[in-house]
Amino acid sequence: MKTRTLALAWSLGLLVACSGLEVEESAHRYKAGELKKLEPSAQGQTKTDLLAKEAEFDRVYGALPASGSPREKALSTLNTDMQKAIDDLTTKVEADKKSQSNAAISAIAGHWKGSGMDITISPDGSVDYTRVKDGTTKTFGGKIQKIDEASFTAGALGIDTTFKIDKRPTSAGGKTVMTIDGAEVTRVE
Repeated sequence: MKTRTLALAWSLGLLVACSGLEVEESAHRYKAGELKKLEPSAQGQTKTDLLAKEAEFDRVYGALPASGSPREKALSTLNTDMQKAIDDLTTKVEADKKSQSNAAISAIAGHWKGSGMDITISPDGSVDYTRVKDGTTKTFGGKIQKIDEASFTAGALGIDTTFKIDKRPTSAGGKTVMTIDGAEVTRVE
C-alpha cells in the first residue's frame, strides 16, 4: 500500500510538468525499479516468478508502439499490470519470509535447560528466559523479532535481547542439545 501511495504522489507531481506519455514513461521506470528492489528478498518459486514477470514486462515494453497516444495508452496498461505484479509479489515475498522465520523457530522450539539457563521457545516465537550466572539472575520474556542461523532477537515493549546460537540443535544419545550464548542446554520437553 505504501508503494502505491508513493507512486501516486510522485505521479501527481509529475502531471503538473509533464505530458501524459512522459508521466507513463516515468511511472514505468519507477515500477521497474520497485520490481528490482524485490529481487534480493525473493526466494525459490517467488524469485522465479519475479524474474519471469520482469522478462515479460521488458518484452512487452520493447514491443510498445514507438510514440504518441497509442504508446501512452499501451504503457498505461503495462504500468497497471506491473503494479498488480508488484503488489502480488510483495505479498508472496512477505509470506515466504514469514514461512522461513516459522521454520527457523520450529527448529529451536522447546523447553531447554542447562548451564544455569532455562529457556522456553514456543512455536509461535514466544521466549521465556532465565539465566543464573555469577550469582546474578537475568529473566526475559518476549517474542522473536528476527532469526537466522547464527542468532535470534526477541523483544517486548521496545527492549530487545539477541541470543547467539553457538551450536544448532543436534541429537545424540537420546538427547537434543544446543548451545546458546555459550551455555549448553538440553531439550526437556
